[in-house]
Amino acid sequence: MGKGLDFFREIVNGVVDERALNYGVCKAVDILLDLKIEDEQIKQILVKHFDIRYSEAENVLNEAKEYRKK
Repeated sequence: MGKGLDFFREIVNGVVDERALNYGVCKAVDILLDLKIEDEQIKQILVKHFDIRYSEAENVLNEAKEYRKK
């Protein structure tokens, strides 16, 4: 039974870590957009500090901009 709980704990920790990363990235993008930082700099910051791919950084930035338009 211990191994089953360890597996479950790893899955839960993975989900929590992923949500924490998503929250951090979203908040960082909001702040950088408020500071009127250029798009390319925002993408480079996200890639460097959050260890995500450039294409993911582009997607996050585009989604944030679309959300702000609403």
